Amino acid sequence: MRFIFAAIGLWSSAAALAVDTVAEPLPPLQLTPATELSQKPEDKEPASWWRKVTHCEDGTDRSRGWLRHFASGDHPVSPMFGTPCDVDWHKPIFILPYTYSPDYDGKQTEVLFSVSAKLRPIGLPLYFSYSQRSYWQLYDSKRSRPFRETVYNPEVFYRWAAPQAQDAAFTWGLDGGYEHESNGQDIPQSRSWDRLYAAPFFERGGTAVQLKLWYRLPEDKKKNDSDAKGDDNPDIEDYMGYGELNFYRRFNPNARLHMMTRLNTGTGHGAVQFEYSWRIGDGDLFWNAYAFHGYGESLTDYDDAVTRVGIGFSLAR
Repeated sequence: MRFIFAAIGLWSSAAALAVDTVAEPLPPLQLTPATELSQKPEDKEPASWWRKVTHCEDGTDRSRGWLRHFASGDHPVSPMFGTPCDVDWHKPIFILPYTYSPDYDGKQTEVLFSVSAKLRPIGLPLYFSYSQRSYWQLYDSKRSRPFRETVYNPEVFYRWAAPQAQDAAFTWGLDGGYEHESNGQDIPQSRSWDRLYAAPFFERGGTAVQLKLWYRLPEDKKKNDSDAKGDDNPDIEDYMGYGELNFYRRFNPNARLHMMTRLNTGTGHGAVQFEYSWRIGDGDLFWNAYAFHGYGESLTDYDDAVTRVGIGFSLAR
């Protein structure tokens, strides 16, 4: 009996103590964002020259992967001069469902389209790019609608941009790199060349100018016409020259002009190209008008003067 009364007394004292005691509040629960959990410690630090960039200079967060998104094709002048730290447009991207050329008329009328992108994988402004242009004889059903030619154009280049004040009226810089162009065909239609180039550019307001100068890397002469290792086009510089001048002009937020010209003053051979694009509605699709005259529109025709006009659509211009 004494044990029972002692237990009751102990329980009463404990209950009174619990009532009189106020529990202290717990600290708030701190939740770590999922994006931080997926990052390695070094990714949270400023990127060094060798480390992939997770937070760009323009504030873009690309920690979720390389293919976060393609930037809009509506660069103030041209995607050529963008300095992204992700995958981005490079050269203009377009499709011309119908083109006219006296050299490729009737059933040989060609669809012309171009795709291009560049990637900056590390902290340095070092870019890897790939461009491709195809000439598709879509309307020639008797020959199974063949691709007459596709030109493959990988590049690697470094972009140096001159330091500018935040409110600077213009920007300028220099691209230096290596590029390869080839059409992937067999002898005797095989064409290819490799170049080192320097391309200073200047951009102000709605106008940009780029002068691209190149040096062709020499190749061995062919032993005979069937030699696959020799130079497929030893006289290509006679027609393509040693550089080209690109001019870009934005007339308003919707309409832009791109003009390219090149000339070998020694031979008198060269080319001129015009592209005019204007926005369709409020989206990122544009009408595109195209005109070309001269040498080197495609590698197969580098030594044949071609005139072509076409109309279609562009995504990046």
